[in-house]
Amino acid sequence: SIRLFAYLAQRRFFLENAYLVMLSNYHQEIRFSIDYREYPLWIEQVAWIKIPPLSLEDVSNFGLYLMRTPITEQQAQKLLEATGGNPLFVIETLQMLLEKPEELAKDQWDQIPISGVVHLVLRERLQHLTNYARRVLNSAAIVGVEFSFEYVQIMLDIPELDLVNAFDELVDQEYIDLISQSQQPLGYRFQLTLLRDMLLQEMSATEKQVYHTHLSTYFLQLLEGDLPVNQVAEAAHHLGQAGYLQKAFSCWIQAATLYANSEDFVNANKAFKNALQLSQNRDFNMTEQQLFDLWIGWGEQALAENDYQKFKEYFQHALQEGLKRNSSLLIGSGLSGQSFL
Repeated sequence: SIRLFAYLAQRRFFLENAYLVMLSNYHQEIRFSIDYREYPLWIEQVAWIKIPPLSLEDVSNFGLYLMRTPITEQQAQKLLEATGGNPLFVIETLQMLLEKPEELAKDQWDQIPISGVVHLVLRERLQHLTNYARRVLNSAAIVGVEFSFEYVQIMLDIPELDLVNAFDELVDQEYIDLISQSQQPLGYRFQLTLLRDMLLQEMSATEKQVYHTHLSTYFLQLLEGDLPVNQVAEAAHHLGQAGYLQKAFSCWIQAATLYANSEDFVNANKAFKNALQLSQNRDFNMTEQQLFDLWIGWGEQALAENDYQKFKEYFQHALQEGLKRNSSLLIGSGLSGQSFL
């Protein structure tokens, strides 16, 4: 098609008979064997326009048009982050959401669905990346929407110069953005969170666990010293995914305590919930001390929040576990909580 357009431009067709509007991915032209934009006759006849991403207001207007009802600012922001402001992706995603009435009723969308069209477009684009760049994206998806150069380097056995070139390729082609300031460790972010979601869907369980294991080995060394709470939580997540359940449980309890000490009760509750979820694994054998750390620690945090209902519930769990195990530690702690109430 491009060669046909080049031929027609050479014959001055677009000056005399018709207009040509070309719409393509911003970096698609790099795959042409000849850069026709340098041809003088093209410069006379064809205007190349880069359309900027949609703004938050644009996304809200699209939502109003398609859904016939306004979407919240939080929903619009989530949609913008998921699609990168790509109009096609916004429309396709909104149409997917229209098929999920339960999602439309929520003030915030926890998970943005990926339509078949968006999936195909993203997969086609990924085929034009180098192997190293594709591997960087896969490992970065394991870390999160935001990730560091250091973590990716730990997960991948790639020469440093090749790794740098892969990162530069992804930044140049607008798959990721550099978000760190100068004189800070290199940090990046996916331009489209839908891309990360798609990568995680297509990655095998084996590949995921290998990446988590590499990061877990790194974190196990760090845990010998004092870590900030966010890194303790990261360590807990990767240790759990890699199968180090006991160590992951200890890290989640440690993170919960640190969050509670700084009165970040939202993240403290999440950490305790993650610890509880790990303990429910059939291969996890909880000790008396671990039950105490979970239920009594969680109960004391509920007390700090003045949530007496939760306080009672968690201490009751401790008492029940104590009666099952004939544990004086758990029975005594559970009864002391009830007497306090």
